[in-house]
Amino acid sequence: MAETGPFYHAAFVVRDLEQSMADYSAALGLSWARVLRRTALVRTAQGVITSQQAVTYSLQGPPYLELFQVQPEPSPWSKLGMHHIGTWAEDVKQQLDRLTALGFVRESAGVDETGQVVGFEYLTDPSGNRIEVLHRPTKQPMLERWLAGGDYH
Repeated sequence: MAETGPFYHAAFVVRDLEQSMADYSAALGLSWARVLRRTALVRTAQGVITSQQAVTYSLQGPPYLELFQVQPEPSPWSKLGMHHIGTWAEDVKQQLDRLTALGFVRESAGVDETGQVVGFEYLTDPSGNRIEVLHRPTKQPMLERWLAGGDYH
């Protein structure tokens, strides 16, 4: 994976994941990582929910295109269209503090059984647009392994 700055992907929520993969392949010449299907705990404003996810990344990038299968409310992935800009952070706490000082609001996050953030964290800007913050030292190797055909873990 090429070294990137903090921005490395854009994500869309789509109605039909496989059809959208085919559509973007035809339109943009993209090929895709194996679809990741997983169950995840997600902290939302309504509390912690269990999310059944289906997601993929373009193999071309960065920046990559991420596609999420739409999910029912109260999932963060319940509305079709542009969802977020994905960013890396070397120090997630410092980046979250910096963004909240700029007026971003912490919206939702991937958590473990104890409620500890273990995956992504979404923040919304004052206009309602979303940024995802991921810890580069732990998540970038997972992404690289997945894009190379391995498992995302």
